[in-house]
Amino acid sequence: FVGRYIDTFGYVWIYKPEFVLSNKKGYVLEHRYIMTKYLNRLLNKNDVIHHINGRTQDNRIENLQLVDHRKHAIIENKKRNSFIAMIIGRGIHPWNFGKHLSKIHKQRISRAVKAGFKTTNRTIDRSLRAK
Repeated sequence: FVGRYIDTFGYVWIYKPEFVLSNKKGYVLEHRYIMTKYLNRLLNKNDVIHHINGRTQDNRIENLQLVDHRKHAIIENKKRNSFIAMIIGRGIHPWNFGKHLSKIHKQRISRAVKAGFKTTNRTIDRSLRAK
């Protein structure tokens, strides 16, 4: 490839062999290159570039946010937790993607949530089956 390509994770790589942070083939991640040029400094090992809208191919500067690893983990966990809350509200659970739950299973889950359970459905089933 010469110019630009998208890797299997959806990130855009651009051919910039003269750039300090390019790999041995001369490619650099486009979002890291753009942020480096915007900040007018090299990124250090603690710098993480977060794509605000979650689209790894959208490398506009207004979609990029410079954070450290800790802050990035907090952002990603909040996003993951809100997604899980949304799918649970629809009756779909992370361990059961795409399958709608039976009425009895939904009742068990709601009892578990009211009781404060934050575990897998196997534990919920075992703990609430007798009730």
